[in-house]
Amino acid sequence: MLSKKYQSAIETSTAFMAKMEDLVREIAIQNSIPYYRIESQMEHHPHMNAEDVYMPVVRIITYFEDTVSKVAEILQNEFDIIPGKSIDKKKNRLDSFSYKHIQYIGNLKANRRELTEYKRCGDKKFEIQLCSMLQDAWSGIEKELGYDNVSFPAESKRDFYRVGALLEMA
Repeated sequence: MLSKKYQSAIETSTAFMAKMEDLVREIAIQNSIPYYRIESQMEHHPHMNAEDVYMPVVRIITYFEDTVSKVAEILQNEFDIIPGKSIDKKKNRLDSFSYKHIQYIGNLKANRRELTEYKRCGDKKFEIQLCSMLQDAWSGIEKELGYDNVSFPAESKRDFYRVGALLEMA
């Protein structure tokens, strides 16, 4: 049986994750942003301090890549984004076909934390991932095939990069 303190922490984190997913969805709707899917899950973040090892992640998957940049701009105005912890992988090298996405670590702005529905959230951090449907498909392929694995044959890696290039062009 879980201790009450641990159970309470899980319930609090899960509630926070659900609130952030709902808030991100509402922001997309209010800004007339078409999206394919918005989902959330808890992910392990070993680089964070002890109490934030598991962090809510909200993923926004848009239909097209140009919408990703629009959503990113809106979210930068809606949340406090931590610059040193955020990554824009859309700016890849020319010789790379890796999963292009934007990944923010942020928290609620002070004015939103004062609202009754967010007071319990405090300054908890969460991650936001932004990508298009094709970028999401590429992410799935990368995870399944593990192309960065040293045992991946060179000829197969070449084919893999060609598929990535086609997805990027699409």
